[in-house]
Amino acid sequence: MAAPATSIAVPVPRIKLGSQGLVVSKQGLGCVGMSATYNPPKPEIDMIKVVHHVVESGITFFDTSDFYGPHTNEVLLGKIPNSSPSSSIYDVLESHGLPIGIFPKGVSNFTLDPTTGNFQLNLLSPAPCDAKFETRVRYDCDITGTIAYGQIANLSGLAAQELFLWLPVKSIRVDVPSSGLIYFDVGVVFKQFSLSFFETPKDCNVLESDDGNSIVLFDDSGRIVETQYVKFVRKRGDNAQRAVA
Repeated sequence: MAAPATSIAVPVPRIKLGSQGLVVSKQGLGCVGMSATYNPPKPEIDMIKVVHHVVESGITFFDTSDFYGPHTNEVLLGKIPNSSPSSSIYDVLESHGLPIGIFPKGVSNFTLDPTTGNFQLNLLSPAPCDAKFETRVRYDCDITGTIAYGQIANLSGLAAQELFLWLPVKSIRVDVPSSGLIYFDVGVVFKQFSLSFFETPKDCNVLESDDGNSIVLFDDSGRIVETQYVKFVRKRGDNAQRAVA
């Protein structure tokens, strides 16, 4: 008996469109089949599911035309951001080739803009909490970032332990195809871990109230300009960002 076919996720390349900085996927979705131009009308709920699927796969370019119906597809696409797909943060991580254990258990709310990849998640934890991997990772109650295949950029709300300091995690990425490693960008270096540590979401333990926290302040070049002991705080300035321990 032949072995079942294995599905391999392939990242969709992107290309700059025009001169205004718009970047879209090189591969697009033709929307003509969504209207009644050539065939009977399709159920709207099914078409919304199709669009969610292709966006989560990395497609952000859509071919619409009044020839397919007077604004039919434009109206349909306009409903996508307000629709409610069943995807959780863990589903989205998996569909983007990332391990689901990057974020801990206890996510209370998750929102994703499928056109930009910008997301926000909130933890049930009443205060910042730690999860233990090969090193400790600290999670704020509110976390934001931008997800694409194999990477998360513009991260806010994560810090990784380095000796006695905590460094802000700016981005996370994996190799494509996978090398079995995951990389945390902490500004001055990339911290490298085995993917196996992030296979499943971890419990996140709230910090003790008397736990002293070392905040490290960096300038744009990654140079340490200040350290101090205070409670966990993460604030962004114009030219600096804080990490906490």
